[in-house]
Amino acid sequence: MKRLIKKYRQVLSRDAIVAVDNQGAEVKEKIGVAEQLLQKSLREINYYQRQVMDEVRERIKNSGTIALSDTEIVTKIFSGLKMYLDPRDLAITPHLALDFIWEHRITAAWLAVIRPNDVVMDIGANNGYYGALAAQKTYKQGSKVYMFEANPHLIPYVNKTIAVNFLGEQVVLENLAVADKSGKVTLHILKDYIGSSSVYSDDKVKEYMPNNWRVETAEAVDVPAVSIDGYCRDHAIGKVDLIIMDIEGFEDKAYAGMKQMIKASPSPTLFVEFTRRSYQDPKSFYNEMLKDFGNVYLLDDDGKFTMPKDTSYEGIIGDTEDWVMPIFSKKGKLADR
Repeated sequence: MKRLIKKYRQVLSRDAIVAVDNQGAEVKEKIGVAEQLLQKSLREINYYQRQVMDEVRERIKNSGTIALSDTEIVTKIFSGLKMYLDPRDLAITPHLALDFIWEHRITAAWLAVIRPNDVVMDIGANNGYYGALAAQKTYKQGSKVYMFEANPHLIPYVNKTIAVNFLGEQVVLENLAVADKSGKVTLHILKDYIGSSSVYSDDKVKEYMPNNWRVETAEAVDVPAVSIDGYCRDHAIGKVDLIIMDIEGFEDKAYAGMKQMIKASPSPTLFVEFTRRSYQDPKSFYNEMLKDFGNVYLLDDDGKFTMPKDTSYEGIIGDTEDWVMPIFSKKGKLADR
């Protein structure tokens, strides 16, 4: 009898082990399938971005710049877009006039996620580079590109860029600052870095600008400000698909005024220049965006999307002294946008 009981227990043990092994195999198989889908999605993104960069390199060969006056040049950048620029600006103009591209990593990623029917917002449009690129890739009907630029001196240049490229049907240019609420802000227009003008004073700007930048305000002007939530409500904008925001350290204030629109939009993606030293509470600001969107991506040296394993503030932003460009999205796969 004891031998029978012992043998029975051995059989039960073997069956239990087999059952556990089978369950483990099923879990491993499901994980394997998920990893394959994820890798496929990333390959699709990266393949499309390689195509974009090949096109960039090809079109750069046919670019050129013409000086129209001491205060105006026109250049043709890699995409064929003709841009009017202020040659006195040291922030962006030399790069576009000589290299015919700006921030190649961000440009590649930006072009990879734009879809023809997207509603796009370029907040801190500067010379209109990202907004105009988006307008080139969207339909004249069924899409819209909203550009917000606070600096009144840049508006004539952007208007000419829109006009010469026949983008007026889908582009709305607003000479407005973007903030947490409507009202007025004082814009400090910098002497040499015109495109980097800020609502912050020289002393504040120097805290987060590179040490070798000689920041000097040429003039301070009062400009009207809006919140994105208020603007969308006033203009019957029901959703936004794609946003890029670079407003010289004021991003946290602007984001506080667009949370309703982010919540209402089914699949928005946000490119944000995150300048840690300019925010009162950078960690809370980062965590707020991550909570609202659910996903965060980074870019490698070629502008390809990467999915960081550590999505915490410390893992993405850390104690960097420079700015970082995280991309937040409600989509788990940007290739599906």
